[in-house]
Amino acid sequence: MKTKLILFAVSAFILLLIPLIQIFRYETVISKGESFIFKCKPVDPYDPFRGRYVRIRIGNEVKIGKTAVDLTREWSGIPGWTWIEKDKDGFARCAGFSHDKPESGGTYAKCKLHKTWNSKNTEEWQVELEPDRVFMNEKLAPQAEAAQRNNECSVELKIYDGKVVPVKLLMNNKPMIEQLKQKKHEQPR
Repeated sequence: MKTKLILFAVSAFILLLIPLIQIFRYETVISKGESFIFKCKPVDPYDPFRGRYVRIRIGNEVKIGKTAVDLTREWSGIPGWTWIEKDKDGFARCAGFSHDKPESGGTYAKCKLHKTWNSKNTEEWQVELEPDRVFMNEKLAPQAEAAQRNNECSVELKIYDGKVVPVKLLMNNKPMIEQLKQKKHEQPR
């Protein structure tokens, strides 16, 4: 009986420890991470298990040198690392790709590399950062997708030690949720 009780206590402790470690990692990135704002296109898919969220599509074309990456076997979902840089307008972009984690210098993040084709039917390489969704109020998510059609949208990401956490969606450089809530209250009933 004592052995079963001990096993139960250890199992319960481990089950509680796993989400606590994930929360700790998330909060560490938010508190210590550097903020970067990426232009994006929010899309509102529905998941019956997770509810409403906004999927963020960050267009990040990167130039791949012939010797930088072995692309002979794969062309989609190649795991690796990308360097983050800010352009003259203050928006972030992915500047390159490597299979190996950078040892020093600059800001970098985990990513996946995908081959795409543009309108001229020439190949491009796109970097997909790990967080690709921002969870939000179920009633505001469809409005966020509709609002992005007529406004410039971006997402603020915090990056620390290669880990990326989405902080908030922005519309015309202001928090999207606040603007959507304000529009909702302004609508006649």
